[in-house]
Amino acid sequence: MRDCVVIGGGPAGSAAATVLGRAGRSVLVLEAARFPRFHVGESIVPAATSLWKSIGLWEKLQPTMFARKGGADFLIADGSREERFWFARYLDERFHRVLQVDRAPFDTIALAHARASGAEALEGCRVTEVTFLEPGFEVTWKDEAGTTRTERARSLLDCSGMKCLLGKKLGLRKLVPGTTKVALFAHYENVKLPEGDRAGNTEVIAAEDAWYWMIPMTIEPGGRNTSSVGVVIDRTVRDAWRGEPLEMMERLFEASSVVRERLAPAKRLSPAHVEADFSIFSTGFYLSQLHAVEAAESIARALSKRDRVTGADLAKPARNHFQKIGTYTRFVRAFYTQPWYDIFLSDAKSPRVRKAVVRVLAGDVAGMNWYLWIFFAVLWAQKKWGIQPVVRRPRVTGALEFPSTART
Repeated sequence: MRDCVVIGGGPAGSAAATVLGRAGRSVLVLEAARFPRFHVGESIVPAATSLWKSIGLWEKLQPTMFARKGGADFLIADGSREERFWFARYLDERFHRVLQVDRAPFDTIALAHARASGAEALEGCRVTEVTFLEPGFEVTWKDEAGTTRTERARSLLDCSGMKCLLGKKLGLRKLVPGTTKVALFAHYENVKLPEGDRAGNTEVIAAEDAWYWMIPMTIEPGGRNTSSVGVVIDRTVRDAWRGEPLEMMERLFEASSVVRERLAPAKRLSPAHVEADFSIFSTGFYLSQLHAVEAAESIARALSKRDRVTGADLAKPARNHFQKIGTYTRFVRAFYTQPWYDIFLSDAKSPRVRKAVVRVLAGDVAGMNWYLWIFFAVLWAQKKWGIQPVVRRPRVTGALEFPSTART
């Protein structure tokens, strides 16, 4: 019997397997895909640096050409305004820099590190059934040849991400109300990046009815870069479109003078991808890894004490995780439903309030302090009374042509 079976070999699954493997535990990772494979999630928050160091992954990433990120830039889509935020200005040294990633090589490196740490990882293996035993679990999977196998384990971690295998099985999966956005994006070569140290920073480009991202993934010494470029729109706009996703994405890119200029020398490397959007702050990648590490550490401690794992052993990491998710979700909702830009880009903002917001942008979402409460209170006041000048943003979805029956 295994000590643990981990479903999914992405960032969370590989991190959990690494912790358990380094603790001398027998762990099996079951990954449905074959690495390397394309995946969204390239912008990484600085809090991930400490986590990667704690599990020994940081050193494995140093030989890569992954871009170095020291902050985030917020721009208006017509180029009328630009604000730069350096993590070093607001946060302590742990949060000054991090690596952006191209998920295909990153996930491959991370899973290889889990193997080197003592975990067994099988790719091309799709979990088809999970049976709850007393004690433990039985996991059934099918490999690429169609062969079905089973494995018993004392503990089980579902790190299947958006597939949410156990959540669906148990009826626990819940959609967050109000997340009605869709992202269209692709990878590009040689996007025109900002100069100097800013070249590796994430850029958020705002329109009134959409927002764009530009995330440099790799930057080579000669200047060649690969970048993720995307646009987020309301789902109703996407549903009204009758053309191909690529045409829609490119029309929206053309509608922003900033994005148009940056993409002028670039070459598209991938098809246009469409994903349901949830995050602007890129915290989901880090939170999934953090929770996986905390859960794996709890499992290792429980097995050392009594050779079995109970729900109580995982209660604390679950509470920590949902507290962080609560803060994160509130920020996402505020970004989409409140006058976020009017307040965050305001010159009159208290430095301590801005620092509290940048903390969340950096992945430090440990709790809601007074300054975050002030930020949300000011957002409410701006929406109700207009206490700060409005940050004007152009509309861009007018660049799309819809059937007359779809117009509202």
